[in-house]
Amino acid sequence: MVFEVFIWFNGFKKKGRQVIQAMRIYVHIKPNSSPSGVISESELPADKFGIISKSEKTVTALKVAVNSAPVDGKANEDLVKIISRYFDVPKSSISIIHGLKSRYKVLEIN
Repeated sequence: MVFEVFIWFNGFKKKGRQVIQAMRIYVHIKPNSSPSGVISESELPADKFGIISKSEKTVTALKVAVNSAPVDGKANEDLVKIISRYFDVPKSSISIIHGLKSRYKVLEIN
C-alpha cells in the first residue's frame, strides 16, 4: 500500500541498535455515526491536536466515523480497528498518543 505524504509524516525512534520507523496521523473522530469508516481528509487547526507552533497553523487530519458511543473507550477501540484496516497494519501497532477523551486524536503506528 502506498501512503500519501500529506496524510502522515515520518519520525524515527531509536531503540537500542534498531531504528524503528513510526508514522503519526491526526484524526477527527465522529462517534455515533453510520456507516463507520474513513470519511475524508481535512485541514484543521493544529492547536486542537495539542500542537503549539508559530509555523504550523493547520494539520491535515483524517475524518473517521465510528458507530459506537464515546463511553468506556468503545469509540477508541472502534477507531483503532478502522485505522488498522485502512492502513493494513495490526491493531497492536496502533496507539493513541494524544486525545484519549477528545474527538481530536493523534495516533502513532509502529
